[in-house]
Amino acid sequence: MSKKYSFILTLLTFALSAGPLLADSLDEILNRHVVRVAIDNKYIQTYKGKLGRWINTGEGSVSGYAANFGVRMSEVRELNGNLNKSYVFVPMSNKYYKALLKEGRGRTIAELDERRFLLPVDDPNLSSRFGGRWGKLHTGLDMACGQNTIVVAAMDGVVTRSDWQGGFGYAINIEHENGLTTAYAHNNTLLVNAGEKVKRGQIIALSGRTGRTTGHHLHFEVRFNEVPMNPEDFLQINNTRPGVALREGVNEPVAFSGSQEETSAH
Repeated sequence: MSKKYSFILTLLTFALSAGPLLADSLDEILNRHVVRVAIDNKYIQTYKGKLGRWINTGEGSVSGYAANFGVRMSEVRELNGNLNKSYVFVPMSNKYYKALLKEGRGRTIAELDERRFLLPVDDPNLSSRFGGRWGKLHTGLDMACGQNTIVVAAMDGVVTRSDWQGGFGYAINIEHENGLTTAYAHNNTLLVNAGEKVKRGQIIALSGRTGRTTGHHLHFEVRFNEVPMNPEDFLQINNTRPGVALREGVNEPVAFSGSQEETSAH
């Protein structure tokens, strides 16, 4: 065999043997930043690393919910401090949590790029986008949704404000890494406090129409070093929540990257 053909045969042999390795490397590169995020729903929610649910104290007894969820009132007080408020977070036992999963009430688990923000409300109507409006800059993205729609944190961060903010009504500000911040305005109820750490997909508020607004919606902002940015440049593609990887189930681990420490459920 000539040196020319011997070289070609060696090259082909190497290419065939290296193919799977190259493919694995490409797959690893493409999936390097993909994470799974459990998104709180009306049945299973998270607060301070615990699984449970926010309860409207005007609609039921906190002690009754605690008994039903299989936890002690001392655990409720430890999480909330003052129980004399409109909403109290009641943790749930692992037994109650698994019962919810068996009933098909598990949370949506989404796969997304860890560098992207999660849409803070599910399937909203984008009623007003970032840019010029009424002769001035509209600094965020308006998402029309019904009153008391669950609002979740778009990214891990620390709450810097959670209070009444004039025209923004009841609003929450979260500081993220690299100088990025997000704001969630016109809410009906705020569920987290300044100084608390939150995780992407964690419920932080219930939507409303407080402040200066003409209808029920969430005003969502992204800022970099205090400069307003177009939120659509930071959200997952198509302004919809990413495709469902799966539904939280009995045999599915819940301690995903980007989620709360759900394994701390009792």
